[in-house]
Amino acid sequence: MRTKLRRPVNKPPPLHAVVYDAKRFLLSHSSIIEEAPLQIYSSALVFSPEASIIRRLYLNQLPEWAERIPTISEDWSLHLQTLSHSGWVKAVAFSPNGQLIASGSKDKTVRLWDAATGAERRTLKGHSGSVSAVAFSPNGQLIASGSGDGTARLWDAATGAERRTLKGHSGWVGAVAFSPNGQLIASGSGDETVRLWDAATGAERRTLKGHSGWVSAVAFSPNGQLIASGSGDKTVRLWDAATGAERHLFEINTTIKYLCFSSCGKRLVTHRGVLPLPSSDCQCSPHIFVSAWITVDGIDLLYLHPDHQDSVGFVSGYIVVFTEGASRILQLDLTTKSS
Repeated sequence: MRTKLRRPVNKPPPLHAVVYDAKRFLLSHSSIIEEAPLQIYSSALVFSPEASIIRRLYLNQLPEWAERIPTISEDWSLHLQTLSHSGWVKAVAFSPNGQLIASGSKDKTVRLWDAATGAERRTLKGHSGSVSAVAFSPNGQLIASGSGDGTARLWDAATGAERRTLKGHSGWVGAVAFSPNGQLIASGSGDETVRLWDAATGAERRTLKGHSGWVSAVAFSPNGQLIASGSGDKTVRLWDAATGAERHLFEINTTIKYLCFSSCGKRLVTHRGVLPLPSSDCQCSPHIFVSAWITVDGIDLLYLHPDHQDSVGFVSGYIVVFTEGASRILQLDLTTKSS
């Protein structure tokens, strides 16, 4: 028996609500509408949330052969759109103005997307290995990418043209970062080194040696004077950007896969906790790190079974976020109070 359809809305909804809902409708169904436009009257309407204004206004336009309508969620989810490669996506970055997204994939390409519409702007081809790191220059005009082919490459963000290939690493390049003035590029590699490159010429400036494991993350301080690197050797190192000398070593018993300097430049923010820089007056408690134990201010608070030690996604304040499988995210609040 044909499901009874909702009657069209009699009172026109506010214009801003219609515009917002139409935007969500198009973002959610753009791929199928582009491929088969008439599907806007069947699958797009049918699979929109029940509270969707567009669905309520036009559901009576469904074709007669649509005998049953599935039960759909009440309202739009937080998911805006899906951007797809033909291989695993290993790195993403927003442009400084937030208008573009760059993604690197196992399909050996970098793709640029319009952040507002999800439309693919262009595909950057040239790497012969999977792309595991991407970064925009501070002015948004260049994109750096690191690959399993042992190179970092520079691309023109406006045209997609390859500007330079940075060769010198003897292992895959898994991390890239621009200096705040855009003149230097740091790259971290499986060859256990960080290398600095001239962004204008592609010339190698220096090689930073000291890690005994693959370099998984690199970042410049806000003033450009320091470089931080995280490694599979379970350390984070600070380097002098001008001389290449090692300034400080943090031993943290876990691999740091993401790090950046805080805007004040007095601490390092990682996916496993916060590192106050030496000789700074940083008041950045709590100081949380995660390996076998979740530790706050040097106190072991929670033991993690080995099956869950790699599931920690991020630490912010006393909140620890875990990923559980493909569909669940869990949060723990480790708030402690002074006695």
